[in-house]
Amino acid sequence: MLTAFRVISVIPHHFNAYLDAYAREGWAIEREALGDCAGSYIVEIGSLQRVIQMWRHTDVADRTDRRARLAAHPDWRAFRAAVAGMIRSESDRLFQPAPFMPVKNVGEAADFVEMRTYQAHTGVLDAFFKLYAAEGLPVQLNHLGNCLGYFRSLDGRVDEVVHLWGYASLDDRIKRRTALFADPQFKQFLVKGVPHFARQENMILRPAPFWRG
Repeated sequence: MLTAFRVISVIPHHFNAYLDAYAREGWAIEREALGDCAGSYIVEIGSLQRVIQMWRHTDVADRTDRRARLAAHPDWRAFRAAVAGMIRSESDRLFQPAPFMPVKNVGEAADFVEMRTYQAHTGVLDAFFKLYAAEGLPVQLNHLGNCLGYFRSLDGRVDEVVHLWGYASLDDRIKRRTALFADPQFKQFLVKGVPHFARQENMILRPAPFWRG
């Protein structure tokens, strides 16, 4: 199973109009053509005026075929022509699940999602995954609970990791992460785990109004 992360950056004063048009004219067409949408989010904290979508595919051929059918759909072509002037940029990248995915979650509602992106140093990601699966993930699941996905890049930047965690509220996130960083086991893991990465960043997302996974 592969996941395509599609990021649509919208010209700021067109953002609400784009969301309305997509919900009304684009969403149903794209969902029918592409199938399994694992998430459709709006950036709440981070680089704003962006929609981030996660589309799951069985393999590269499945993705290629589905996107070709979408591009050929006359109503989708009309929608894209209508909103072309609202879009600043788009990107589309493929990721595969980390070897320990899927994981058993607490399964609470996620009104806020934290998307964390880490760039690993060259050649160390496989070793990190083994360490994380043994010493980091169990502690995080105990405190954070709702892991929505943990992925590694297949194209674009090599050895990049993206993981997403769901929270009921921002206060819930603060409470859970405070408990996590107070845990002695997690502190021990951080000493071993953090040096694997050259860069770490995060964003806070909210589910788009037309999608509630």
